[in-house]
Amino acid sequence: MKEKIKATKFNDYLIAEISFVIGLVLLLLLKFIPYKKIAVIVMAIAFIVGGIFSIIGVYGGRSFIRNKSNKKVWAKCKNDGTCFEIKKGKYKSNIDAIKVDNTVYKVCDGAKVTIKEDGSVSFGSFIFAPAFKCGVIETSPGEEWTELFSK
Repeated sequence: MKEKIKATKFNDYLIAEISFVIGLVLLLLLKFIPYKKIAVIVMAIAFIVGGIFSIIGVYGGRSFIRNKSNKKVWAKCKNDGTCFEIKKGKYKSNIDAIKVDNTVYKVCDGAKVTIKEDGSVSFGSFIFAPAFKCGVIETSPGEEWTELFSK
């Protein structure tokens, strides 16, 4: 059964990153803030919110995909291996890999993937990038990958 991807306006990674940045800024400026107790409480809340949304993003299993290009982008569904095209826009989907310009990229669970205007692909973000081990796959790892590699 082919999985349908849905456009989304909700980006849990963005919320997590903003929360972490707020927490880090408060931590760095704590010495200069006159109301330290309030700053510590807000900082703790920011880190907790950031942690919750990063867990939702990573362990929720669905990848956040932003296609900014006009190129054909193909995705392989995790459930049954079928392929579908990802049009320009923002999507959240349970995918295993994408193909852009004859290059196949493994997409880890919960990864944030951006296909830039020039067709280049980036994974994660400035906070989450080291946590994901996504990247180029040169050869098909199995029979269920044949359709994506042949696109």
